[in-house]
Amino acid sequence: MSEKQARILKIKSHHRISPYLQECCLRVSANVSYKNAAQDVERYTGIKVSEKTQQRLVHRYQFPEINCSQSVSEVSVDGGKVRLRTQERGEPCIWRDYKAVCLHPQARMAWFQENETLIEWVNHQQLENLLNCLGDGHSGIWNLVKRFNPQGQRREIKELVSMARKSP
Repeated sequence: MSEKQARILKIKSHHRISPYLQECCLRVSANVSYKNAAQDVERYTGIKVSEKTQQRLVHRYQFPEINCSQSVSEVSVDGGKVRLRTQERGEPCIWRDYKAVCLHPQARMAWFQENETLIEWVNHQQLENLLNCLGDGHSGIWNLVKRFNPQGQRREIKELVSMARKSP
């Protein structure tokens, strides 16, 4: 895309990928590996975007920080595992933790191995004096929740369904 075309369209010049195709790549890369994202984007759009380009797009993208416009009275937190492929063929994959938080109903964010950033982000929002916190029974979740709303109070609501499934 030329500089003149980019100026008219209000996008960066000399990019080979349109803003819409970039958004498609980012969305697909959020759900599957870069290799599978490359295959899916080509299948859906007919345009080949290599797995390396998928990875570069994700790493270059500046995700906007969301701040809530209203006070927050409810928050839910959950976590999970992400499988990472290793560099050497034949080595087992490694699993790493992520945490996600939802400030009802305004914002949803997730962090990969950045618990401190999650805590700071929640505490920088306008939290009500009594913050209702929802999570499963995992101690890792409640270790985070303990640090929310340091000047106020918390009402902790633990989901026991996952624990009930384990008992006979």
